Amino acid sequence: MAATKYGARNSKEVPIGKFIPYATQVTENIIKTVSGDYLFVIKLDGASHQAASDQTLNAWHVSLNGFLMNIASPQVAVWSNTVRRTYNVYPTGEYPPGFVAELNEKYLSKMRSDVMMVNELYVTIIYRSQPNKLSSIVEALFSKTSKTELLQTHLAAIEQCEDLIATAMASLDKYNPKLLGCYQVAAKPTDSKEVAEAKEHVWFSEPLEFFSYLIDGVWQRCPVPRSPIRDMLATSRPLFGKGGSIVLKKPADHDFAAILAIQEYPTPTGPGMLDGLLSVPFEFVMGQSFTFLSKPAARGRMTRQRDRMRNAGEVAESQVKGIDEALDDLTSNRFALGTHSLAILVKGKSEKELKDNISQIGSVLSDAGIRWLREDVGAAGGFWSLLPGNFTYRLRMGDISSANFAGFTGFHNFPIGRLNGTQWGEAVTMFKTDAGSPYYFSFHKVDEIEMRGAAKIDPNHKELANTIVIGQSGAGKTVLGTFLLAQLQKYRLNPKQKMTAVFFDKDLGAAVAIRAMGGKYYPLKNGHPTGWNPFKLEPTPQNITFVESLMRWFCTRNNQTITPTQEKQISDAVRSVFAAKPEIRRFRSILQFIPNTEIGGVNDRLSRWCLDGPNAWLFDNEEDNLHLSDYPIIGFDVTDFLENEETRTPTMMYLLHRIDSLFDGRKVPIFMDEFSKLLDDPAFESLSKNKLVTIRKQDGFLVMFLQYPEQALSSPIAQGLISQTATKIFLPNPGADRKAYVDGFKCTDAEYNVIRHLGEKSRKFLIKQGNQSIVAELNLRGFNKELAVLSGNAATSLLCERLVAEHGENPENWLPVFHKQLEELYDEKH
Repeated sequence: MAATKYGARNSKEVPIGKFIPYATQVTENIIKTVSGDYLFVIKLDGASHQAASDQTLNAWHVSLNGFLMNIASPQVAVWSNTVRRTYNVYPTGEYPPGFVAELNEKYLSKMRSDVMMVNELYVTIIYRSQPNKLSSIVEALFSKTSKTELLQTHLAAIEQCEDLIATAMASLDKYNPKLLGCYQVAAKPTDSKEVAEAKEHVWFSEPLEFFSYLIDGVWQRCPVPRSPIRDMLATSRPLFGKGGSIVLKKPADHDFAAILAIQEYPTPTGPGMLDGLLSVPFEFVMGQSFTFLSKPAARGRMTRQRDRMRNAGEVAESQVKGIDEALDDLTSNRFALGTHSLAILVKGKSEKELKDNISQIGSVLSDAGIRWLREDVGAAGGFWSLLPGNFTYRLRMGDISSANFAGFTGFHNFPIGRLNGTQWGEAVTMFKTDAGSPYYFSFHKVDEIEMRGAAKIDPNHKELANTIVIGQSGAGKTVLGTFLLAQLQKYRLNPKQKMTAVFFDKDLGAAVAIRAMGGKYYPLKNGHPTGWNPFKLEPTPQNITFVESLMRWFCTRNNQTITPTQEKQISDAVRSVFAAKPEIRRFRSILQFIPNTEIGGVNDRLSRWCLDGPNAWLFDNEEDNLHLSDYPIIGFDVTDFLENEETRTPTMMYLLHRIDSLFDGRKVPIFMDEFSKLLDDPAFESLSKNKLVTIRKQDGFLVMFLQYPEQALSSPIAQGLISQTATKIFLPNPGADRKAYVDGFKCTDAEYNVIRHLGEKSRKFLIKQGNQSIVAELNLRGFNKELAVLSGNAATSLLCERLVAEHGENPENWLPVFHKQLEELYDEKH
């Protein structure tokens, strides 16, 4: 249908290569155009603007204008491209069969059913050794320049580009720049010898792949060609029809498109003028060019414009004054002047959809004070002007300052995290953001620049991953925590490195989830034997030293003291028990090696914790049934013992010592619900302060859950908590205290306002890593069965415990019965 409407190809059709300006790839990163210009392309992640303060946005704007001033020259031009496109790639990973695999598959299907969009930002810098020449081909035909001189000119141009690359990469550092270049595809183990050898000789070009996408609308590998680039870059031809209609053909379908351009520039301009485009729910490509004018040329244009306005009379008096001020700024090097053009290629799957999309883009432009139009006869020129360096086809050019251009470009974006290349490989999971884009979540820091720098200093460098989750009761902390725990389980199947997760649970919220994931859950109850026996640990120096410290704690609690002689008695007794026969090695046996010669002495103090003592249930057990290495997840219900001040400290001491034994090279994430309650214990406070720093090197991390930020800020280790935390997740809090969030957790005012105004039941949250933040959501609507597992309560936990006792620990046996009985209970109530 499209071919009939827009006209079929014929022998008189101009070859598509005539509209493409690229000739050869002269270095890994630099491309030469047919007119003799040299260019390179940098891809930017962009700066996270959604919750940035006005002060920060203005600072970015000033810095970007400063960069443009640094490279300002009539021989330099800048192209900025924003590509908004569909992107729905889900993190890969093999999950153990059962609940976690089924949950991941269902969540993956939900994510893939949503339309996800990403914004990709590119800046191309063009060096024009002779800006006004027609083309290098014409020059080669008529010039008398020798080959030596041409080579010198060529090498000088490359050197200029290398200098520009160094300046751009340093100046654009905050946007996480990546210089596009050439690469090879590694041979696969299944490739034949011939195929593997062939791959060694094929190089692909990232800049050409970007240019190809601008024409074809499809990402595909693009080998570096031997023939001129312009002759092989395009694989399809856009069709231009009446009224500015465009059809973009793809291998499987086609898009309808149109070109929008600026009719009249707004006054004034400011940072992020076009940020509204970054969240529209459809694809588009925006291209902007900016060619610097020399200062004399700029001053001449501005002076002539001022004189014309003076002749217009008093109506233009304010504008004349504005030009006088601008002339002063130009003279004072506060900005550079240049020629600007802008074209937006709007896409739609049908003509009606295209019309609706044009209307949405138009609203964003109008809100920014821009008078815009849809190109008619200029549509083809507007399309080809999207290609960086295509000076011939630029349309509706206007003179603007470098500060204006910084406002139009901005390089703002919604962060999407990092799909791969994190400390543990691919991202843990994917969330959907407010902008309709994916966010690839990892606990670890994902600052690529910092990671590269640290890796150069220390090849064994481990990134920080400690995480704090803050949310009121009912905001969704438990579901978020257990969901992330489930998503982590893909790392446990790595044969080269095991993973064991630990979960300190409160009020049985994670009890069902941990058991459903194949983990072991210990519901610790005051007065009920724990099955722990420290003397049954392996008699290693570390274990013996620990048990000695544990016995000393029992003897020195409540400000009691021990003499050096008593301390030696304790040490000798502990070593004697460890040296005894296995059946004798238990807590009560220590009394046999300590004389009971004084009232209130060491023997009496230890008696409280063994035999018939009130706390004998804690450690005076025949065996030690705490087997951490036998399960992928170990859960502890801390509800009871957190309230028992007498047993809380030795319980935490023992658990943390046992958990320390897990750090044998495996990955160890540790989740801590109601972290503030744990911090109430001085021993835990001291241990956690140390662990916050050291756990990174052990390839583990802490995930700490709090109801309010004040709970962390009131702790003596508050500074360490905040400085040693890579990721902060803030759930909705309408009553959020500004001082706690802004002064305490270093949120911006914009981030603080976002946290306050997220709906309490929205299941949205703000993720903050370093200076980047994003609003994401965990929407599990339709996951009723899974939610019954992810978020437990006393009733479901008791049901689970009973079914595990009846059917065994294997979730395949008890989980179906669990769901069936819950359904029956639901039917009875309704």
